[in-house]
Amino acid sequence: MINLSRQSLSSVSNGRELITKGKTRSKISTGLLNIDKVLLGGITTGTTTLLLGDAGSGKTQICFQLTVNSQYMKNNNINVKTLFIDVTGTFRSERLVEIANNNNVEVKSLLENILVLRPYMNEKNINLISEIKRYLHYHNVKLIIIDDIMFNFYAEADSKQTSINNLRYFDNFLYSINDLAIKYDVAIVLTHKIKKNYETNSYDVKFENLNIYRSSHFQILLDKKSPFQATLLNLDNKIFNNFIITKSGISNIR
Repeated sequence: MINLSRQSLSSVSNGRELITKGKTRSKISTGLLNIDKVLLGGITTGTTTLLLGDAGSGKTQICFQLTVNSQYMKNNNINVKTLFIDVTGTFRSERLVEIANNNNVEVKSLLENILVLRPYMNEKNINLISEIKRYLHYHNVKLIIIDDIMFNFYAEADSKQTSINNLRYFDNFLYSINDLAIKYDVAIVLTHKIKKNYETNSYDVKFENLNIYRSSHFQILLDKKSPFQATLLNLDNKIFNNFIITKSGISNIR
């Protein structure tokens, strides 16, 4: 308990520091025009954004778009880097090259500014946080993507007790992720697969019951309709954005 208290105190900031950080935060466009407008330009450094959706709903594609769009952002006149934590093996450099070529982004620079990490996120090596800190310390990282954040926690749950232990580790992991976002002024994007019942047009879980939902600053629900649909959830009036996925990346449908 004492160690936990000391760890918590290390994240304390005064009001002046928070105002200063708020003024220096940067935006990265999601490619979703309606959602970017509400977010005043895109996802913000210093925050955590959750992309929810069934398989094939566009979660990874938006992550690719964010990675390309991050190259428009500068930090002290230096190109920023993206740390792509590829939990499920979905990372495709060929797809990033395709999007970059169709958006006038220099491919060589883009590929040099992407750091790809393939971890096994379970209770035995939750030291992923330490690994992320190392990247943040030695590289100019301003965007971290974890795709799919709960995949290996589910895969390891071979018993009820293991499942409970994994969820405890996962809660601690989420706390640490949010702390990193604020402390290092980095935008963190998490993806999470949720199953949808297309006969009842409903999902297997209630979003508000998910710890990952409650711990993130912004939540975007993706639906593989025709066209695809993105919904910014944590507002009184939900914001919808229809889109398709093309060679250029995310293309909006009005």
